[in-house]
Amino acid sequence: MKQRIYFMSAERETIAKEFRKEIWRQKVPGKLDIINFMQKNAYFTKYSWTKVKYAVHNMIIARKRKGSQLVVALCKISQVHWHRSNTLECL
Repeated sequence: MKQRIYFMSAERETIAKEFRKEIWRQKVPGKLDIINFMQKNAYFTKYSWTKVKYAVHNMIIARKRKGSQLVVALCKISQVHWHRSNTLECL
């Protein structure tokens, strides 16, 4: 079994900075975009392109979760009800 390899915080910041538009749009970058990124940043050539792809994917998921937690917290404060259909309704 392979041992799990984690990105360092500086590596995560570099990935987040490079793919910030994709993270903002909540779209995972394509293989060609990731390979071009890896060629610009020679340090990332030790990782597979899929590892970088899944790192971006996890950043997108974390951003979504953080955003939904913020909305729920705001709803509790302002007495607004959050529906499963992603709509807000005042109580």
